[in-house]
Amino acid sequence: MRNSTTLINPVPYHIKPPQTISENNKEALDAIKRINARNASIRSLECHNITIRVNCPGTPPVNLKSEMAYEKDKKFRMINQSVLGREADVGSNDQQFWFWSKRMRPPTLYYANHSDMIKVPLRDPLNPLWLMECMNVQEIATKNTEIRQQEKYWAIHQTRVSLLGALVVKMTLIDPQEERIVGHYLYNSENKLIASSEIVAFAKCGSVYVPTEMKMCWHEENMSMLFQFTQIAVNTKIKDTTWILPNYLRKKNMAELLP
Repeated sequence: MRNSTTLINPVPYHIKPPQTISENNKEALDAIKRINARNASIRSLECHNITIRVNCPGTPPVNLKSEMAYEKDKKFRMINQSVLGREADVGSNDQQFWFWSKRMRPPTLYYANHSDMIKVPLRDPLNPLWLMECMNVQEIATKNTEIRQQEKYWAIHQTRVSLLGALVVKMTLIDPQEERIVGHYLYNSENKLIASSEIVAFAKCGSVYVPTEMKMCWHEENMSMLFQFTQIAVNTKIKDTTWILPNYLRKKNMAELLP
């Protein structure tokens, strides 16, 4: 199913202390409860046929093939390949998360324990937990958040601390008519957009919306990626070996890189 709306261009949000959602937002809160109830029925997503078009300034667009597996709460794996072989491997299991790219010099698997996440110098758009959020089947947080009207959408603002220890705001946009998430936006303390993820097209699987086309942008690097998912499988049994920390030639624990 194609989304009938254009991509959203949200107004920058000025960071301030979290506020309690007012009773005036009861309609939005009730809708969020219904979305969360539907999302709770999704335990896993799996897709072995993903195409990604990567656009970076100064270079021709790159087309990748990818496969993705996600099992709540922390299990995730996405492997990207080009005609030259494996390009990237991003993943997470119950204990650790990791990132590897062939384009890094030298190619190194960077990993850390979830308990060390706040210590590691991994930028948010490279974080597998951000990728999991962008799949839109997690619970929408309402604690320490504020709901505002954003054009025809509800905008849920949540102040959080980034992996680099900086104060950031995560904004989630919800379509009140369809009762579904349409985008995620991450702002820094200077109100600049760091990263965004928007659903361009979607499919309804039972009572839950899953993305079939998604645009992710890393605004600090002026880079965008358009994902197209073919035949996402819901609530399948995923092999346990999927979540094992991969064994690349070079490995570094990110928590040990800081003084």
